[in-house]
Formats: sequence, C-alpha cells, structure tokens
Amino acid sequence: MEESKRLELLRAMPYLVDEHAHSKRLFKWKLDLNAIVQGSFEEKLAQAGINVPKEVYFGAVLIIAMLCGYLGALVGKFLALFSAALVAYYLITCLPLELSQRRRRKMVPQLPSFLDALIASLSTGYSIDAALLQGAQAMTKGVLHDEFEHAVNLLKSGMSIDESFKRLRQRVTGREVISIVTAIDLFTSMGGRMLDPFERLGKKIREQERALERAYRDLVQIKQAFIIIGGLSIVAPVAVYLMQPGYMESAFDDPFGAVLMQVSIMIELTCIFVFRRMTNLKV
Repeated sequence: MEESKRLELLRAMPYLVDEHAHSKRLFKWKLDLNAIVQGSFEEKLAQAGINVPKEVYFGAVLIIAMLCGYLGALVGKFLALFSAALVAYYLITCLPLELSQRRRRKMVPQLPSFLDALIASLSTGYSIDAALLQGAQAMTKGVLHDEFEHAVNLLKSGMSIDESFKRLRQRVTGREVISIVTAIDLFTSMGGRMLDPFERLGKKIREQERALERAYRDLVQIKQAFIIIGGLSIVAPVAVYLMQPGYMESAFDDPFGAVLMQVSIMIELTCIFVFRRMTNLKV
C-alpha cells in the first residue's frame, strides 16, 4: 500500500484515534501505548502491565530505593548502600521482566482457543479479517482480547499485517504472538490455502504450556524448602534475642559485630534476589 493512501485511511478511521486521548489530557502519567518504540524501556513497562512513562517509574524507583537505604542505615552504612542499589537494580531490571512473564503465562494459554476458532472460520470460507475477529471473540475478555480486536480493526483499515499487529507484539512478550503473525502473513501470501501452520502452532503452544506446568509443579517443593530455610535464618536470631537479649545487644555495640550483622543481612538479600532470578522460568 502507498504511504499516502495508508495515512489517509488512518485519518479516516474513527476507531484508530488513541483510546487514551482523553485520559492523557487529564492524567499526564499514563503511558501512550501507540507511541512505544520497539526495544525501548517503555516497551518493557507495557509488557509488564505498568502503564506509566519511564520518567514516572524511575522517580518511583528512586523514592523506594532511598527509603530502603534509610531503613538499612539504621543498621549500618554498608547495608544502606547495598540495599538501595539492590532494590533499584531489581525494580529497573528484574521486576518488569518478572511481571511480563507473569502476564504472558496468563495470556498465552488463550492462544490455542484463538487458533481453533481461526481455523474453523477459515475452513468455512470466512475472510481473514472476519476469521481473526471470530478468533478474538473466542478468547476471554482481557488485554489479549482487546489487543487482537484492535489489530483486526487496523487490518480492516487497509494496513499490512505487520503494521496491524505491531502493538500486540509490543504488549505481549514471547515468541508465540510473533509466530501467529508470521503464520497469518504466510496464509495471506499463499492465497488462503495453508492452514497447517495454524494447526501446528496451536499444538506446539499446548505442548509448551504442559511442559511449563510440569516445571512449575517441580519448583513448588524447591520454593517451599527455600522459604523454610530463609524463615529459619530470621527466626533463629529473634529466638536468641528473646532468650538472651544481652548476647544480641553486643552485636550492635561492638563495631565488628555491627559489620558482621550487616554482611549477614546483605547475604540474605542476595540469596533472595538470586533465587527469584533462578525460579523465573523464561521460554
């Protein structure tokens, strides 16, 4: 499609107006989903379901990190610096990834039902636009349902498949959506005669979800063991303090004891951080 014609269609379609245009005038902290650049930090926030601009998010991270540093300063300055840096790193690097994976685990299981409805519609002679709409309606209400309907509207306006599903690929992490878009593009380029990619993709997603379910079941016992061991590392000092208060008070009065306590808390926080990274399965 020529660029001038595509832009004319964009201006003509009323449903292509930014769905958050009114809210952006009232609330400046809302993330503009239609202006997300691929590979940017805003894309990571959108995939995590954190619909705020990166400036607002970084400001919140700074406040939380300073608060954690202040609480750590009650024990010692080394713990204050370590806790502030660790919390800031976790909130910026790890938390968006964990939330995006959590959202993905909720959305991806809906894709096989979408593919089933899509295959059934195409088999009965529906056009690709109508079949995609039928597939979107087969999913439960939510972010994935709304994003698919948005992509179908863009496709009806005359935009290409890649342009129509751009926002969907930015909002949902993982390779499943990319594979679906590739299969749709292949189907249209072959004149609507290839349903095998959709069938194989649906089967693959179901097998993948069953494997992930087994993996998470295996992780349950590991998480329980970690919680028990971590709880003992906290309960034990508290029990010693209740039975022998003077023994624990010397750790605060003695400089070497204070450093030793800071190091033990730092090791505890590091173990929690590393464990969360290890148990966050990615596909």
